Amino acid sequence: MSRLALRGNQELVRKMNESLILNCVREHGPISRAEIARLTGLTTGTVSNLCSGLLERGLIEEVGLGASRGGRKPVMVRLSSSRFALGVQVGVDEVAVLLVSLACEPLRRRAQPLPPGAEPQAVVDLVTRLVGEVLAEAAIGPDQILGVGVSLPATVDADGEFVLYAPNLRWRSAPVGVLLRERLGLPVVLENDANAAAFGEFWCGATRGMPNSVFVYVDYGIGAGFIVGGELYRGRDRVAGELGHTTVDLSGPQCHCGNRGCLGTLASGLSVMRRVWEARQGPPVAAPVDLLAQGLRLDDLIQAARSGDALVQSAIREAATYLGVGLANLINLYNPQALVLGGKLALEGPEYWETATTAATQRLYPAFRNQVGVIPSALGPDAPGIGVAALVMRPLFQPVPLPVGA
Repeated sequence: MSRLALRGNQELVRKMNESLILNCVREHGPISRAEIARLTGLTTGTVSNLCSGLLERGLIEEVGLGASRGGRKPVMVRLSSSRFALGVQVGVDEVAVLLVSLACEPLRRRAQPLPPGAEPQAVVDLVTRLVGEVLAEAAIGPDQILGVGVSLPATVDADGEFVLYAPNLRWRSAPVGVLLRERLGLPVVLENDANAAAFGEFWCGATRGMPNSVFVYVDYGIGAGFIVGGELYRGRDRVAGELGHTTVDLSGPQCHCGNRGCLGTLASGLSVMRRVWEARQGPPVAAPVDLLAQGLRLDDLIQAARSGDALVQSAIREAATYLGVGLANLINLYNPQALVLGGKLALEGPEYWETATTAATQRLYPAFRNQVGVIPSALGPDAPGIGVAALVMRPLFQPVPLPVGA
């Protein structure tokens, strides 16, 4: 074997061992070096040497002494509190920027409403400003940021640079990742919001440690993210999870995709807005997203339902019943360990959760009724932002696979 090949293999092994240590610290920290060696199977010498390098790079830090087991008290280490990722959450009506620690804790948040019809460049300008405000408030520099993840209600390209299609934002082929990288001078990756939320719950939320789970995101639209074997499943063209475009009513309203009766036209936040608008205004709505230009917001409808507005309450219950059908279909088809339900309408809409889960349970295949649970998002409304920040950080913790024949 040549010296170059040997050096390459040694570097690969070092990266894999560093990942083992970082994962161990993430899951068990604060933890001693001796305990890291015991849990990972690495020698104490290897752990000591690699921890020294990780300390120098600012990825772990020492946090005092642990309990003695008969000798000296061990020095404990944990993930660094001086390295971060940024999670940008672009929604239909709001942009939020979160500063997220290596331990996946959201430390700072800045948000601003997004006006209807905002162009990609305007959103890039807004994100740039909010990022600057977050960093200034936290008194940290760009050199402490590992990268920026951006979640969107959109299909994105394989390189995470372009928004290919975002129907509720009305964007096509928008170079959002490219523009943000130029403006921020940091690595940037784009991800669909439901995928980001699914990964966030798996990494540090409700389904942590569950290698097979589903996240269903119900906001203005509906999407699903799949964790299969501990990895995000995106499908051949990276568009898996379009739960909102499964058909639940053959004669239902027409969807922007051209079909009728898609789940998104009957169970989403936009569907609730459409029902309320048509009941009060009369004429059918051709494109529910146009209601945003009329000043309607999902938050306002949720508040109206909480205040006792019977029409809005009825529209929410009807939407939730249709979602229950979609959830049952999903569980019957996929049989996940758990299905996480999140998004503004699902978590905050009065009676939405109860109605949806009841309708789903009634339609489940009998063998699944006591086996697969529908659980609320542990990360709440910021699940996509936290999840996409975790995706930025994941390469630190992801062991590098050995090449074939190594």
